[in-house]
Amino acid sequence: MMKLFKGSKQLLPFVFVLFSSLNVHAQAVKHGSELGFALGASNYSGDLVERYRFKFYGPSAQLFYKYNVPGDVSVFRVNLLYAELKGDESAIDQNLQQFRQNSFEASVFEPSLLYEYNFYNFRDLNGQYFMAPYLFGGIGAAIVLGEDGAGYFCLPFGTGIKVMVSRHINVGLEFGARLTFNDKLDGIEDAVQYSSSSNNDWYYFTGLTLSYTWYRQICPF
Repeated sequence: MMKLFKGSKQLLPFVFVLFSSLNVHAQAVKHGSELGFALGASNYSGDLVERYRFKFYGPSAQLFYKYNVPGDVSVFRVNLLYAELKGDESAIDQNLQQFRQNSFEASVFEPSLLYEYNFYNFRDLNGQYFMAPYLFGGIGAAIVLGEDGAGYFCLPFGTGIKVMVSRHINVGLEFGARLTFNDKLDGIEDAVQYSSSSNNDWYYFTGLTLSYTWYRQICPF
């Protein structure tokens, strides 16, 4: 019995190191950094188009980097969005607007910092969740590309869903709206003249996402 006890004491350091190694490894694989992009369509609403209309869509793309908080449902995200926006008065069923037919086109580049909340622990590699709906929000700047290069503070927010198709590859669908807190994005500031109830211009992005996740391996010793 004494020999067995002594043998068990010699095994204790080994068992401790083994479980420590497994624990550190489990924590390491949850340190997921993610790089990806999305392709889709952008839309605008404001003085010329008062609500979201599929008719006025333009090509759009975004690039993003995500830091997945270990063992949590939180994600911090750096996002770069390019959107081509357009609109005209043909959608307004009033004689003046139908006669006037004003229009605009603009290309917008938006850098933003976002917080993403997953409804499930998407980074749980035990296989319990292979997909997760999420919400996101943050702050950004809508920079109009062109001669003046005007920039406006904006508030991006939206929702999406993502699916883990392999340990490293994720695909998803995302929709986001951007409130610009100004009435200048379409070049029109006199909302009364345009019979518009909108005091702020909006733009939107809908797209398919593809991303790659990699894991930082930590030596347990």
